[in-house]
Amino acid sequence: MCTEIKNYTEEPSKTEFYPTPVDVVEKMLSYINLGKVHTVLEPSAGTGNILREIAKNKSSDYKDNFNVDCLEIDNNLRQILKYNFSKERENDISSKIEQLTPTRSWDRNIHDYVYEEISESQKIELEALRSESRHFFKNGIHIVGDDFLTFHTNKKYDLIIMNPPFSNGEKHLLKAIEMQEKGGQIVCLLNAQTLLNPFSSERKALANKLEKYNASIEYLRGAFSNAERSTNVDIAIVYISIPAKTNYYSDILDNLKKAQQYSEKEYEATDLTINDYIKSTVQRYNLDVGLGIKLIEEYKALEPYFKGSFDDNNYYAKPLLLLDIPESDLSINNFLRGVRMKYWNALLRNENIMSKFTTELREHYINLVYKLADFDISEFNIKTLICEMNTQIYQGVENAIVDLFDKFTMEYSYYPECSKTIHYFNGWKTNKVHKIGKKVIIPFHTYDKYSWNSTGTFNISKIANMLKDVEKVFDYFDGCDDIHTNIYFVLDKNINMGIAKKIELKYFYVTIYKKGTVHIEFKDQKLVDRFNIYACQHKNWLPPTYGKFHYEEMTQDEKAVIDSFQGKENYEKILAEKEYYLSPVVPENALMLASGL
Repeated sequence: MCTEIKNYTEEPSKTEFYPTPVDVVEKMLSYINLGKVHTVLEPSAGTGNILREIAKNKSSDYKDNFNVDCLEIDNNLRQILKYNFSKERENDISSKIEQLTPTRSWDRNIHDYVYEEISESQKIELEALRSESRHFFKNGIHIVGDDFLTFHTNKKYDLIIMNPPFSNGEKHLLKAIEMQEKGGQIVCLLNAQTLLNPFSSERKALANKLEKYNASIEYLRGAFSNAERSTNVDIAIVYISIPAKTNYYSDILDNLKKAQQYSEKEYEATDLTINDYIKSTVQRYNLDVGLGIKLIEEYKALEPYFKGSFDDNNYYAKPLLLLDIPESDLSINNFLRGVRMKYWNALLRNENIMSKFTTELREHYINLVYKLADFDISEFNIKTLICEMNTQIYQGVENAIVDLFDKFTMEYSYYPECSKTIHYFNGWKTNKVHKIGKKVIIPFHTYDKYSWNSTGTFNISKIANMLKDVEKVFDYFDGCDDIHTNIYFVLDKNINMGIAKKIELKYFYVTIYKKGTVHIEFKDQKLVDRFNIYACQHKNWLPPTYGKFHYEEMTQDEKAVIDSFQGKENYEKILAEKEYYLSPVVPENALMLASGL
C-alpha cells in the first residue's frame, strides 16, 4: 500500500521542474482570501505542492464546492499529480492512519480506558499522515490540459496561482493576465531577473501590464536554496487583482451573422473521419460558448432597460425580460457546465466512438457526464477520454460474452426445458462441463395476461432488450457492428400479425411461447462454435494447447478433451481457420483504431 507522495526524479539538466517550497506557498497564499475563492487554475502543477497547501488552508466549510483545475506539460508528472490527489491515495492514507492509531481497552483495575503504546517514530508518522489527510479536495482535481501556453477555455477562474518555468515565466504570466482581464486574481512566482532585466519585448509588455493593474511585487532571496530541488535563483512573488468587468457592449448581431455563415460552411460534410469529427465538434463548441457568453453580456448591458418598475426601491418588480440563468458571479460557469454536458452527451452517444462498447460500459460513461462537465470540449480532453475508455473495452466485451454464456446455460439450469440448451463434455481437469448447441431455450416471462387491453400480450420490450444483448455479443464474433436490427420493431410487427414462430433476426430465428420460454435458433454454426470456444477457453475447460498444436501432437489427456468437445475432424477444421476462430474478438486498441487516433 503506497501512502507516500510520489515524487518526480529526472536529470536536473533536462527539466525545469522546481517544486515550490511550503514556506513560499504560504507567502503566496497570504495575498489571497481563500474564503472568497471557488474556482482555481494551477497551470504548472508539477506534483501538486501548491495545491496541497491550498487544500490544507481551505476551510472545510468551503471544500464541498471548491473547484480546482490544473495543467502539467510533462506526462510523467501528470500521472503523479493524478495519483497524489486521487481517492486511491486518500484511502491508502486513511487505512494507514487506522493501522497506526493506538487501540484502547477497558482496564477493570483502574476503571478507565488504557491505550496501547506506540513508538516515537510511529507517532511522528501518524501525525504526518493526519496532516496529509487534510490535503485533499472533496471533488478532487481536474487535469484539463498539458501546455498552458496553448490552453484555451472560456471558464472564469477566481484565482490563477502558478510557479511557471523560470526560463519563460513572462510568457506564462502574460497568458494568465489575458485570461483574467475580465476579472480575477493571480499569484505568480517569477525569476526575479524577469522583472529586473526587461530586455525582451515580452518582458517589456509584462512590465506595462503589471503597472496597468497595479501589481504587488515581493522579492525573495534564496527561497529555493534548501528546496526539494535547490537553485540559487532569486524569485519574485507577483500578485494581481483585476476587478470584474462591469461595462458590456452589444455585438451579438454580428456574431449571429458570422455563426450562420460558419454553420453553412462547416456542417455540409457528411463523410467525416473521427478526427475530423472531433475537430469539428471542438469548433462548434467554441462557437456555441462564445455566442452564449455574448448573450449573457448583452443581457447584462440591456438589463437596466427591462426593469419592471420606475421605482428603484420596488424589490418585488421582476424584469420584463428574463434570461434563464442563475443570477450570480458564476453564471457564465453554470452556462458552460450546461453546454459541456450537451456536448459530452453527444460524444458519448456517437456510434463511431461507442460502437465497440457493451451496453453496461456505454451506460457507465454516459452516467459520468455530470463529472465530465468540469472539462472543456477540447481535442486534448476528448482524446484523453478515448484513451482511458479504450482500456475498458476488452474487459467489458469479455464479461459480456461470458455472462451471456452463463445465462444460456447455468442461470436457468433449474428449468427442465433448458436441458436441451446444454451439451455436456469432459473438460480439462474438470468433469462434465458444457457448451451450447445451435438452438438455446431460456425461460422468460414473455406473456402478460393482465395487460391493459385485458386480452393478454407479449412483453415485447423486455424480450427485445434481452435479444439486443445476444445480437451485440455475436456482433463481436462476426466483426460487424455497423448494421443493427430494430429488434423491437421486427417483433412488434410480427406479433401483431399473429406470428410468434421463427421470426428472423440478424443472427438467429426466435420463437416466443406463451408458456414462458424463448427459443433462439442460430443461423451460423461457425459463430456458435467461436462463441463456445471463447467461453470454454475463458473458463479453462479446454487444454492450454488448444489451437496451438495439431491433434496428433497432443497428449492422451488433451486428445480426450478434444474428442469429447468436438472430435478430431472438427478440431482440425478449427485449426485450419484459427485466424477466424481464435483471434481476439476486440483488438486491444479497438477504440483508437475506430477513432483514427
